[in-house]
Amino acid sequence: MPLALNVKIKLMKQHPDVVYRYGRALYINLTNRCPNACVFCMKKSWNMRYRSYNLELGKAEPEAPAIIDELKRQTAQQQADEIVFCGYGEPFYRLDTLLETAACAPKLPGKPKTRVNTIGLGNMIAGEDVTPKLKGLLDTICVSLNTSSPEQWLEIVRPQPAFREKGFEGVCDFVRRCTKYVPQTVVTAVEYPSVDIPAVRRLAASLGAGFRAREYMPDYQDK
Repeated sequence: MPLALNVKIKLMKQHPDVVYRYGRALYINLTNRCPNACVFCMKKSWNMRYRSYNLELGKAEPEAPAIIDELKRQTAQQQADEIVFCGYGEPFYRLDTLLETAACAPKLPGKPKTRVNTIGLGNMIAGEDVTPKLKGLLDTICVSLNTSSPEQWLEIVRPQPAFREKGFEGVCDFVRRCTKYVPQTVVTAVEYPSVDIPAVRRLAASLGAGFRAREYMPDYQDK
């Protein structure tokens, strides 16, 4: 990262943003914990910032009542089309908080839709099938599978040891199960140079899910 840009990022506000607005959606930053260290993740290259927001929570992970109060405050000022659980971490590490917060969405002004962005290891993290708990609470779940190859998945997703042997299979199974309980289940892949995007699209279809390619953004962007 260029020195001037690094200095600019560090000069941004230092307190963490738990609920942040981007476009017509409000995003919820539940945790910085993640079982993967993806080669294309912006967490480090963007210095834990997203646009003008500071997503570095440290150990102070937010609880549902505080998140809900902030959602109420922000939607009273400006309605949102969607509430998205997406920060620099895996939301399924905070499943109970996620579910409690998602349940409040229909009561917010404008009744925003709900979405979770995940790397798809939720069942393996919990040690059980958690997908039935999503029924009636989520409108969309986006699962970042990123490749159609188990071997490449290990190379570019770089999971922790506990997820290496069965992780790719576990993500695919998670997608299949989500299609039973979440109206829109979407597999996503970053347009990383070595990834065969059409192959990921075909795999998503075989799992019963939709597909969306995501832009590869190695360089920090203000807006």
